[in-house]
This record gives sequence, structure tokens and C-alpha cells, in this order.
Amino acid sequence: MSIKQQALDLIATLNSADKTPLIQITSHLSDAPLPLTASKIGGRPYLPVGQEVPTTTDGKPLSLVAQINCAELPANAIYPPAGIVQFWMSGHDDLWGMDLNNPVSQKGARVIYYPEIAAAREDAPTAQIDWDECGWPWQEDEEYALQFTAAEGIPWQFDSDESEARFVSAWNAAYPQHIEKFYDLDNLGEGDITDDLLDATEADDYERHHLGGSPLFVQNDPRDEHKTLRGYTINLLTLVSETEGDGEIMWGDAGTANWLITPEQLAARDFSQVLFEWACG
Repeated sequence: MSIKQQALDLIATLNSADKTPLIQITSHLSDAPLPLTASKIGGRPYLPVGQEVPTTTDGKPLSLVAQINCAELPANAIYPPAGIVQFWMSGHDDLWGMDLNNPVSQKGARVIYYPEIAAAREDAPTAQIDWDECGWPWQEDEEYALQFTAAEGIPWQFDSDESEARFVSAWNAAYPQHIEKFYDLDNLGEGDITDDLLDATEADDYERHHLGGSPLFVQNDPRDEHKTLRGYTINLLTLVSETEGDGEIMWGDAGTANWLITPEQLAARDFSQVLFEWACG
């Protein structure tokens, strides 16, 4: 059996063993305002009466990215059973609130959890964006309705140091030709096969909005650079760029955005230190 086929068989085994729960999200541009408490991307947020929008550390208002009404989700062990989880980021800088040096700093991005849904502010503001300086992933007046589908299993991708290390460990357990890193496969006598394997594991069907499962990094996993963030293993939300269908969502140049949390934080319903990352494709 060829080295390439051995690798493909191993990837198939890894895929079949993965039962990681996730919820796939389908978005549709709404032609009418959605209810304030509905799950959505963009649009007007749910704010309890008397509540203001969250702000950056220097007092500038954040803008709603997405809102998940937990009661609208399929049964899952990821989100709380009730309430609303909101994702906010800054429309006043070109990184949209992301802190490259400290992805959990909350300087320009926040996740807010309302465990109970009370009377809502009818005058909740729409996104407040400095369009000349930084733009936004979608048009100012767009609002996307969300539909949720439960799933499990994540197509294997070589998207982080961790995934490559898992592949190397599984390879060395299964085959006599031991390797120290993924790209050592190119040195086993069949030429450059790793590019073919990377192409074969591009999971187009997985490149959609989702919660749970694994984040989708188009550049670097910040947990590889910031070792103190290795505990952020739960994917609260991944949003991708979409150009097909109605509307357009664009993270830079066909990028993605991810929000992660630790199991301990999630169990305590503590969303004050969520990891936020986005990158261009």
C-alpha cells in the first residue's frame, strides 16, 4: 500500500472515531426586521429595559455581531438551556476589536449572556460603525435569520499544531515508518504527498457557520502562539465568509471568526474572558 493511501486510510479512521457534537448554522438575509429576541447575525440586539450596549475599554459602543437564543437550539451540551448569548465587537478599529497580543482581553470585543429574557428595549440601536475607517462584515442595514441543525463529527483538517500532533501520534502507532512531523511523509520515498493530503482534507461542507465542534482557522490558531490559552477547548461560535445566496458576509478577504471558552468558564456561565479571533483567508 502506498504511503499516501496509508495516510488517507488513517484520516478516515480518525474521522470515523470523532463524535464531537456541533450545531450547523444556516443564515438567510431577512427581508423584514426580526424579533429582538430572535437568533440572528447583525440587526438590532435584545437589550433589557434600562440596559445600554457594551462598550470598548475607552467607552466606545460595541456593535452586535450575532445573537443566539438558547431556546431555539437543538438539544445540546454546549450552550445553556435558556437565555440569550450575544457576540459584540468594535466598529471603530480595523481589527474589529481583536487583540492580537491578548485574545481574551475584552478591550474591543465582548460576549454577553442574559440567563433570563425580560422586557426588551424597543429602541435598541443598530450597529455603530466607522465605515470610512474599518467597514463591517456585512452591509449596515442587513440582518440574517438563523436556522440550526444538530450534527456530530468534524472532517479532519491539518489546521493546528494539535491536529498535526494527533496525526503523527496515530501514524506512529499504526505504521512502522515513524515520523516526527506531518511533512516527514514527503521523505518516505513517494515525493511530495502532503500537498495532496492537505487538498484531500479541505472540508468545504464544514466551512459554514457553526457552534460546538472545532473552530475554523484560516491562518494561525492563537492557542499555538499563546500557550496559556490551551484550555480554550470549547468552540462557542464560528462565523465564515459567505458570498453565495442572498446577502454577503465577508471577514476581510474570505476569512472566518471564532469565539472560544474554557470548560470551567462555560460551566460557571462566565463569559467575561472569551477568546476572540478572526483572520482573512
